Amino acid sequence: MAQDKKSFVLYADLLKSIEHLTNEEKGILFNHLLEYVNDKNPILTDRLILTAWKPIELQLKRDLIKFEEVKEKRSKAGKRSAELRALKDDEQNSTNSTHVESVKQCSTNPTVNDNVNVNVNVNDTVNVIKKKRVVNKFTPPQQIEVIDYFIENGYSKDLAEKAFKYYETGQWKDGKGNQVKNWKQKMQSVWFKEENKTDSQQKQKYTIPTKYNLI
Repeated sequence: MAQDKKSFVLYADLLKSIEHLTNEEKGILFNHLLEYVNDKNPILTDRLILTAWKPIELQLKRDLIKFEEVKEKRSKAGKRSAELRALKDDEQNSTNSTHVESVKQCSTNPTVNDNVNVNVNVNDTVNVIKKKRVVNKFTPPQQIEVIDYFIENGYSKDLAEKAFKYYETGQWKDGKGNQVKNWKQKMQSVWFKEENKTDSQQKQKYTIPTKYNLI
């Protein structure tokens, strides 16, 4: 049998070819069949059994030819599929490389989200690919972080809670509707005012920012 071929087919009409044999002869024929498909090269000397064997042998050879043809087709298809995948990966890598290089040349602020148009030549066709690069996605701070930051800079816990509630309620957008990108910077520019400083000898004061002084 062919390499990697672990099975073979026996057809139902084989019964007509062996029905004239005794059970002992059928057993010899079956043993000969197993040795044949396992490439042991058995030899039959009994002419009666041999007449039953020849049709089986011819059918096995025809099936083996079909098996080799199918195996070859699958092998070629597999190689072609691998070549196409490799080509696709090369095109993708080329696209990614061009995109990164264009971003490096065009971007002036690494903390800002921007849209970049990249021209890529693939298979002699120029495709314009629009990609959105997201850098340093804003993550809202926890309330305890805001409180600690206020206290470290000499401002009260009450003021910190006031500021946190203000931005948390507004989904961390300022008075102009712009998304806050750096919450510490926003606290410094809006809430850290001299009149809001903690005074141990006076009652704590704070100023609530309005939408007109938010930056």
